[in-house]
Amino acid sequence: MKKPVQHCNLALLRWVKPVGWLSVTWFFLGAWSLQSQSFPGPSLAGKSAQSVSGQFIVTSSGSSSTSDLPLARNSQEAATIRLEPALLSVMAERMKEFIWHLTGVPVGAQWQGNITLALHAARRRDDPTPISATPGLRGWNYRADLPDVLPKSQFVRAMTSVILFELAEHNAATSPQTPELPAWLVDGIAQQLMAGEVRDLLVASPGQLLNGLPQSRQENTQRGLDALVSARQILKQSAPLTFEQMSWPSDDQLAGNDGGTYQASAQVFVQELLSLPDGPARMNLFLTRLPQYENWQTAFQVVYQPYFQRPLDVEKWWTVRAISFLSRDPGPAWTPGASRERLDEILSVPVEIRSNSNSLPAHTQLSFQQVILQVSFSQQENVFNAKMGELGIAEIRLIPSLAGFAYGYRQILAAYLGQEGDTPLRQSGKGERPRAGVRETLNKLNALDGRRRMIEARIKPDVWNSGLN
Repeated sequence: MKKPVQHCNLALLRWVKPVGWLSVTWFFLGAWSLQSQSFPGPSLAGKSAQSVSGQFIVTSSGSSSTSDLPLARNSQEAATIRLEPALLSVMAERMKEFIWHLTGVPVGAQWQGNITLALHAARRRDDPTPISATPGLRGWNYRADLPDVLPKSQFVRAMTSVILFELAEHNAATSPQTPELPAWLVDGIAQQLMAGEVRDLLVASPGQLLNGLPQSRQENTQRGLDALVSARQILKQSAPLTFEQMSWPSDDQLAGNDGGTYQASAQVFVQELLSLPDGPARMNLFLTRLPQYENWQTAFQVVYQPYFQRPLDVEKWWTVRAISFLSRDPGPAWTPGASRERLDEILSVPVEIRSNSNSLPAHTQLSFQQVILQVSFSQQENVFNAKMGELGIAEIRLIPSLAGFAYGYRQILAAYLGQEGDTPLRQSGKGERPRAGVRETLNKLNALDGRRRMIEARIKPDVWNSGLN
């Protein structure tokens, strides 16, 4: 009998509440481009393997991708890997060890359920990687069906998911509730895997034929390098996503079509959670609590309650941590003209206005003062928390004469929202930390605007480039 969940879109990694006992199959959606050159793969007929711990069982369908199947590619030549049973059994075990160590699984812990990795010949460009679960003697057993040729990122994401699912049910083997994994957790850990030592086991697609046989290349990684280098480079140019944005990524973000901002944000966010005083142990507790709740948000709120009393506390903490992360390597400073343009952009809020329900929307920009006067406070909180994050990150790269204004606006918004100080907000009955009054906030913003315009008037446009570096 298979585990009860309905079909769901794992591009968002959200699980639908189960209704009855249904056959389970779910898919990782991800398009990948193809190149015209291809090479015959090794025969998988009659091959199978088992990992050293016995948890991973690799099987094959008895066929492999043929020479007329083009191989996947992206901007890097080594974006595609070809799988075969013996190699996959070793990779799976190493990836599990990495994830267990990362998420605080005690040394010597025993696995509960088997994970079957079923290889089959890649058939088309968007071959999915379905995962299913069935009850076993020691817990839920999982099965992942994998094409023998697929993008490296898709493979790592699928393996990360199936390992986390099994790990989440270590202490909930009899629970009928399918755990809901947050997208940021899966992608954050997958990015750590892609950047870490496990990359040494990811074999690239064949690069040439030698004596009629395809020659695969091993991708080597230097030890001792910062696994967050790539994330830092991406987030220098694009502000990290908010916690709410990471919780509901779009298909384009999941596919990396946003320049990698979502994936980089998720990687750094997970790393910052693990950097808490009891980070790995609390992450492990979060995973094992997931089957007890219908959604991951409730489990997160319960487990991380000592740090975050409400969702806004998470946003504030993440803003501070992201600023600190980027300040360790702030990157090149912006030119005077670029600094002025970037600060002006941050200090305006884009909105759509409709004169009636049937009219086309008109796009306009609101100042912070107009947002305070025309928008509900709940919406103001979302807007201003995001703007505070952008101001904090921009402050690192603005020219000195404008960096102080970024700090000033951030302090005014923090006082208005009742978020002054570096400790999480705490609720006490109906009351919260006192917020600055509307009139007081408007006066402060008007005064700061006036001083900023005087400074900006002295800044000439950049000669070569008026945009950001």
